[in-house]
Amino acid sequence: MKKILIISMILTGILAADTVTKFKDYTLAENDTLKADVKVYNGSAEINGYLEGGLEVYSGNVKISETGTVTGEVKAYAGKVYRAGEVDDEASFFVVDELKSLILGKDKDKRSVTIEMGIKGPGDPFTLENDDQKGFFFHNSLIRKDFISYSKVEGLYLGLNADFKLLDTKYVDFRMNASGGYAFRMEEWEYYFDQKLSFFDDRLIIGGSEYRSVASEDQRKITSAMNSLSAFFLHQDFYNYYMSEGFGIFTGTINKIKIGDDSHEFGVKAGVYSENVDSLRNRTQWALFFNGRDFTQNFDADDGDMVELVSTARYIGRLNRLNTLVDTYYTYEQTLDQYDQAFSFKKGLFSAFVESKVKNMFVFSNLFRLESTCAGDGPDSRIVPNFKYISMGGMGTLPGYRLNEFVGNKGFYDRFVIGFTGLELTQFRAILDMGEAYMTDPDKGVMENIGDFGIASMKTSFGLGMTIGDNYMFSIHKRLDSNKDPYQFQFSYIYNY
Repeated sequence: MKKILIISMILTGILAADTVTKFKDYTLAENDTLKADVKVYNGSAEINGYLEGGLEVYSGNVKISETGTVTGEVKAYAGKVYRAGEVDDEASFFVVDELKSLILGKDKDKRSVTIEMGIKGPGDPFTLENDDQKGFFFHNSLIRKDFISYSKVEGLYLGLNADFKLLDTKYVDFRMNASGGYAFRMEEWEYYFDQKLSFFDDRLIIGGSEYRSVASEDQRKITSAMNSLSAFFLHQDFYNYYMSEGFGIFTGTINKIKIGDDSHEFGVKAGVYSENVDSLRNRTQWALFFNGRDFTQNFDADDGDMVELVSTARYIGRLNRLNTLVDTYYTYEQTLDQYDQAFSFKKGLFSAFVESKVKNMFVFSNLFRLESTCAGDGPDSRIVPNFKYISMGGMGTLPGYRLNEFVGNKGFYDRFVIGFTGLELTQFRAILDMGEAYMTDPDKGVMENIGDFGIASMKTSFGLGMTIGDNYMFSIHKRLDSNKDPYQFQFSYIYNY
């Protein structure tokens, strides 16, 4: 619902005279003055200075501090307006207020519930609201879905997400998240449910989860929202899927530090999950366009039970004095072989993203991702599940190559970008992608099917792109090591890891 409202209003904001349009959070600093109307889409606005004009925010909140002034009309659609910390109900058009009153029977209470409908990309991974349930503390492999999605195994999926804040005190918070829906082609219900008890402003978090939902290891290549749109409109589904059902317990900590203009955010978590994995097959071949081709076949997953330890750490540094963003992510998975189970494996993933802007005209960024999986310490009859192997090729890894063209137990990917940011709503980018996935024999120390490893054998492509807002990009890529079907067009979501 929010997305439809945002899209319907974008052209008006772009074409209006003396209008500043943002597709991310916007802040007007104290003692700064701006003479213009400001429109913010899919983000929030914070006004600490003097804004001579109106302010409209779509899918976000407005905060006007005691030092802030807005001379024109202020409105928040699918959000709230706060003036010196107090909610301005007349300027807030928050679609779930009526549902809150209906469910809770009161407006002002420490308890609250938020019901989300819409398709979103990844949110702030360190908040404990609904976006985070699909981020840092969400199960690593489960598909992150909202009200509606579409895939080759589920067909149409419809569901709801709800966040319940049952306790919110100075020292202790208790929150619950519930999501569920129906996959029409599978004719099955899916659900995810967790509870979090946090102490001292998220310094210590303890929780548990129960779930039965479709999962995929491919979400770091392309977001679930983009994949769903690609499947529905373009007849191209980039994921390989399996069904996961089980439960887990986890603990973690979140710390935020602000030093001058710079902010640093750290998150660490560890959890133990017991789950059963089943294969899925394609259930539909329908899409709105390009029905002359079929969806790629979903790989059969190795079925069975597993009990695994999953630990994750993430650091996000916003170094505003250097106009630099640093986002690093590491996760490690290991089956607990003292339990009788089908699998025995270890897997690690490291990702580092750095983006710097120079004089607000140029941007330089680099995304590096390294993955490795190997057999665990269990009996020889146990196996590394095939869905835990690394695949390269296609959207989100190596443009210009076939989907999942390279598969192995080790792999890396690197994307280097130079962009021109002289325009308000778009950037022009030059993109260099390189990477490889390969099999290794740990006993012999050899790599199969790639020849001599090095620059000569590395798969590379060069691309030119144009961004739309801060998160989306049209681009064309050419393979540098072959002239066989060398070009590929892409519409992609800009994803840090």
